[in-house]
Amino acid sequence: METRIQGVFPYNDRYQVVDIFGYSTKGLPGIEILGMGKLGRGIKEKFIFLSRSLRLSIPHRRYVICVELDEKFNSKGESDIQYLELPLLILFWTMAEQLPIRKLDDCFCSGKISVNGKVSDLAIKKEVLVRIGESTKVMGGLKYITPSRVDVPDSLSHLPLEGLLGGLGLRLS
Repeated sequence: METRIQGVFPYNDRYQVVDIFGYSTKGLPGIEILGMGKLGRGIKEKFIFLSRSLRLSIPHRRYVICVELDEKFNSKGESDIQYLELPLLILFWTMAEQLPIRKLDDCFCSGKISVNGKVSDLAIKKEVLVRIGESTKVMGGLKYITPSRVDVPDSLSHLPLEGLLGGLGLRLS
């Protein structure tokens, strides 16, 4: 299986949209996160810990996730780039058949995840969301994966995070 999603993170008082893509194959089981430097290893271990804590049955496959992150962002540090954890986790759990969604190509989101399973979304202003939606070339528009409480512009479709993560045991902040 191969899929992709877009992630958003803050950088210099602006928001950066990055492509995140991944695939799974039969092979030596494991997960790799490429394009995030040392931070990728920590996120990978967090995902393994969360999956085990939640007793998810992850199929024994090789999962490769790539972030098209420019070097200037990677050198900035962990604080802002951590907002890519939610789209990375959604992508991983989709490939591992743990989420009720199969197509992420037209989706974007942003958020951090704690080892306690607490999800913190990035509060993005409505006018910025409109610009993000207009800047992509996705047929039919983008779907924004975010908590139900967020006011989403009419130009974007909304996938409530609560419905997507369902009964997995993650909590929204």
